[in-house]
Amino acid sequence: MVTELTKIQEKVLKLYLAGYTPTQIGKIMGIHMNTVCCYKTIIMEKWEVENNVELVIEAVRRGYVELERDQL
Repeated sequence: MVTELTKIQEKVLKLYLAGYTPTQIGKIMGIHMNTVCCYKTIIMEKWEVENNVELVIEAVRRGYVELERDQL
């Protein structure tokens, strides 16, 4: 299974990880909220994760989120 993300999927993921809602992400990117949710679903399928917690953990594992020692 392909696990690489497209540029659009990466942007959606990074905004989601930054705490934006699908509605906010849609406004920022100029796309519909439902499209944002579809991109998130595609990411979750590519990475074979089943919920938001697993998605965040996988994003950390893959280097999309950097944690500093004082954040742990």
